[in-house]
Amino acid sequence: MTYAKNILNIPHKITGLVKRDIALLLKRKKYLYLALALPIILSLIYISSMNPQFAGKSIAVCDFDNTHESEQILTALTDIEGFKINRLDADKCEEELISKIKSGECVFGMAIEKGFSENTRNFKRTYIYIYHDNTNIAFSNFLGWKIDAALINYKREILDRANNEIKANTRSMKDDLGIAITFVDIAGKNIGSASIEPLRQRLKGIDTSLATISKVDTDFLINPIMTQKKGIYTIQNPEDVIITYLFPIVAFFIILMLAGTSIIYDKKTNFITRIKASTTPLWAYILSKLVFFFIITLSQFAILFALFAARGAAFNISPSGLLIALLLISFTDTIIGMLIGLLSDNEGIAVLFALILALPLMFLSGIFVPVEFMPGFVQALAWVLPINTHITIMKEVLLFGTAIPLGVFYSSAIGFVVVYALLAKK
Repeated sequence: MTYAKNILNIPHKITGLVKRDIALLLKRKKYLYLALALPIILSLIYISSMNPQFAGKSIAVCDFDNTHESEQILTALTDIEGFKINRLDADKCEEELISKIKSGECVFGMAIEKGFSENTRNFKRTYIYIYHDNTNIAFSNFLGWKIDAALINYKREILDRANNEIKANTRSMKDDLGIAITFVDIAGKNIGSASIEPLRQRLKGIDTSLATISKVDTDFLINPIMTQKKGIYTIQNPEDVIITYLFPIVAFFIILMLAGTSIIYDKKTNFITRIKASTTPLWAYILSKLVFFFIITLSQFAILFALFAARGAAFNISPSGLLIALLLISFTDTIIGMLIGLLSDNEGIAVLFALILALPLMFLSGIFVPVEFMPGFVQALAWVLPINTHITIMKEVLLFGTAIPLGVFYSSAIGFVVVYALLAKK
């Protein structure tokens, strides 16, 4: 009778334990701020990096050509990206340009060589030299892409002009050659076609060659084989994908740290000892932690989802699959965090353990290097590790609307048993 009564009271006890953890979290505000503020901060940083602002950024320019064509280059940079052009005098121009970049007055510099416009009109390759801080690797890689993007319309205009001019000249030459062939045909009738036939065939061969040249596209000469990436899934926004990477990483680190420090706090205050001495079973205590940290995980996901949805991200969500995915992520992270807490002597060591575990798993999650390009044994390891597994699951439920089978909880169940055994032993 007493045992049955205790079993009936377990839901009430679990609710009380969850309320206790919530009260402690509200009391220890630094952990509350970390749990809720970190997803917001990381999302805002990512969103800002996806939309860099160039308006008002100064570019040092040495325009040695000083023509209408070189002016069009600078206009493209100001009109499209909003750069501010800082024109420098010709004397010691490049030295001054480098100095301004080193001092931070200009983000980068540009030198347009003399003869730029003449070369473009004569179909000769010409150069624009970009000066930049090549110790900043990320900026260096980004700069080349951004300059090309800003000048793409101008480059297209040059190619179209060259294309039209080549075709016009070729047509004119074909017309002149046609007259020559007609003249040869007339002459052949007077002096004999046999003697003039080789010349006639030669002229027709030239005419055929000109016909081929007239069909040549300058784009082909510049880039005969173009590659274009095509995604196999219909995803219009990068934000549709990045949340599937960002959320598992944020949840993993925060839940590990909070769960680990929570267990240490309960050990220090002898709360676990009191639980073991009470009628509340240890499994109910573990379950209360799982419920509490599921609430934290759900809050983090809601924050990230709202931020990315506000940016226009569209999802194909499976509600049941999403619930199961959030439960799995929460349960797995909580179990690992509790294990860290049980194996650590203080909160500092627990946080250090969380960092030591989280950082390598991040590198094996595919966010920096695709898992498919890793060595075989590393791939096998990466596919079963938490962060990579959670990223894959979030893709399924957010992007493809796939339901997740309940069988994925086997690892959490094993972890539950291990945590229970450690608690019972201690």
